[in-house]
Amino acid sequence: MSRVVRTKGRVAAGRLTGFLRSISRSLKNAGGKRYQAAFGITIVTIACLAFLLSLVNFLYAQAAHSDLFSDRPYTIEIAPSAAADIKPLVDTYLKAHPGTTIKMTGDDHADVIISRTPVKGYDAVQVEGMPALRLTAGSLVKTFRNSRMYWFSYKRTGILFKVQSADITGLEDYLLGYWDGAKDISLNAGGDVIPARHVAQQMAKHGVSWPFKEIAPVSRDADIVYADLECPLTNRYPAPYSGMVFSAPAKTINGVEMLGVDVVTLANNHTTNFGADALTDTIKLLKQHGIKYAGGGSNYAEAHRPAIVETNGFKFAFLSYNGIKGSIDATSDSPGVSWIGIEPWYPDNPADWQTVASDIREAKKQADFVVTAFHWSKEYEYHPNPSMVILAHQACDAGADMVIGQHPHSIQSFENYNGKLIAYSLGNFIFDQRFSEQVRQGVVLKCKFKNNVPVSFDLVPYRVNDACQTIPVNGTVAKKLYTKIFQISGWK
Repeated sequence: MSRVVRTKGRVAAGRLTGFLRSISRSLKNAGGKRYQAAFGITIVTIACLAFLLSLVNFLYAQAAHSDLFSDRPYTIEIAPSAAADIKPLVDTYLKAHPGTTIKMTGDDHADVIISRTPVKGYDAVQVEGMPALRLTAGSLVKTFRNSRMYWFSYKRTGILFKVQSADITGLEDYLLGYWDGAKDISLNAGGDVIPARHVAQQMAKHGVSWPFKEIAPVSRDADIVYADLECPLTNRYPAPYSGMVFSAPAKTINGVEMLGVDVVTLANNHTTNFGADALTDTIKLLKQHGIKYAGGGSNYAEAHRPAIVETNGFKFAFLSYNGIKGSIDATSDSPGVSWIGIEPWYPDNPADWQTVASDIREAKKQADFVVTAFHWSKEYEYHPNPSMVILAHQACDAGADMVIGQHPHSIQSFENYNGKLIAYSLGNFIFDQRFSEQVRQGVVLKCKFKNNVPVSFDLVPYRVNDACQTIPVNGTVAKKLYTKIFQISGWK
């Protein structure tokens, strides 16, 4: 860079000399001795200025682009109030630039200080440490997190001129553009999928696509699509069209695929209605169709293993637990689902809850974002019981980034817990209950991410019609459901 500056200085000096010579010839032709004397002094003065300008440009280039006139290493201090948001970004930058001269320090006189307020005596620019997060339900909006901005305060270094290190400039540019350059990722979550009983009967009459086809365009438009599969898919037994024991034929997997489902949870009270063999059939079918599963398996270890789905270089982990009576629970050497003791069906079991926390911590080591699903609650309730709230909070504290509830055949309240979404129930998704509007209605939860950080939640409502089809709704029906969700969630 200094060589380029010197070259440009020579060109400029040559042009200046030519210009002065032309003036000299003009004055000489004019024959004025006084003018020639004054011009001589002017030439000397301008020549000195040109030399100084060239020297300054040279020194500036050296200071800006070499180690000759700058202090090394450059140090950076992140204030405690900014550390949670900013330190992971800075660590990522330093890891990607192993040759950088920037070093982390605890010195409050560091070359760069990142904090909530600008530092006196430093130049400063604002950077976004965390984008905003909002939940939208039609015209209703709930803010989970406002954008968090921080000041990147920095010293300029050098001998004659204050300049900024190329390393510091690189870090500054990285932080300024981090969220704009982050990868966009989408996740859609649906509620309970039970393609059994009257739904199975309708599929026998109209084809497998019948209950799925109207809601499929809403469900499948995401990088990752998740739902709770709450009955076995097997040809081992005929699917009953009545009663409380559920199953669906194996070809129903084509309808699940229509929804765009990438991962299902299996820990519920109906997946094992036809025994361990039917569960094994279901798992085999899911594997054949490339659909991941969590909460069930050939043994306890598999049932507690997270399902990992990777997209755009980021990994999402799913865990699943059943707290409703009626399941076959996995053991160390037999198939079943993962279960927990929680009211109202079992007494709260602290040991089970500790296992959930341990599973979450292990999943967090393997993935960037952890979704934990619980099959819980009394049926037809709009609100979670105290045990559910405590368990959901403990899951988030253990590292779960989102909690999604299932089972009550109704939507339930949503909660913002320390910036993390808890959806206590999304309602029936595919099912045949039609005896009230409460059991007919539910929402698809659409999540948008920047890298692994959620930036928006959007609720899309639907209703199960008399023919067991799940149909998207809008207008007055949607508005009433949105209002209900905000009302039961305690949001204004």
